[in-house]
Amino acid sequence: MGTATDTKTRILDLAERLARHKGFNGFSYRDISEPLGIRNAAIHYHFPSKTDLGLALIRRYRDLLRSRTRRFMKEGGDPLPHLEALFASYERLSLDQSICPISIVAVDYYTLPEPMLNEGKQFVDETLAWLTRVLEVGRDRGVLRFDGEPREKAIGTLAALQGGNQIARLREDDALQQTITELRRGLGLPVASPAKD
Repeated sequence: MGTATDTKTRILDLAERLARHKGFNGFSYRDISEPLGIRNAAIHYHFPSKTDLGLALIRRYRDLLRSRTRRFMKEGGDPLPHLEALFASYERLSLDQSICPISIVAVDYYTLPEPMLNEGKQFVDETLAWLTRVLEVGRDRGVLRFDGEPREKAIGTLAALQGGNQIARLREDDALQQTITELRRGLGLPVASPAKD
């Protein structure tokens, strides 16, 4: 028999998948309770309102970002694995025909409650701070080459990835891969990603 923690995690996992495919406003508690075989009351126990659920989802993304980037942000290091991980994460989203965490907030921007918008903005700020640092370190080490300020390049890179993912989702083609290829060229990287062991 599962614990309350297990149930909470299962709820968040399914809510995340639904949000990535339908946007945050595109699903209800029923879309979670029925597949999980639980009552809506069980969801309300963990997340009294859908806003609470949305906040938990965004905080989950923020916690994941921090855990994966904390050491780099503090000590520096090789920026290329971080950049490759970013590209790979969007490739996985594209294969799954789903949207990125930032898009989950952006797509429903005008209808989301203020606490979710604030949490989403903080997530974007932290993502851009990390990507800016990756680009700064990469250029300082001579492994990345680009014109302009790292912050501007970070915004452009993130926007291109989101746009490429959305176009690929609509057209079911390789728009995202083409976007990543152009981003690689713009950063002075080999066009093909490094071979994986």
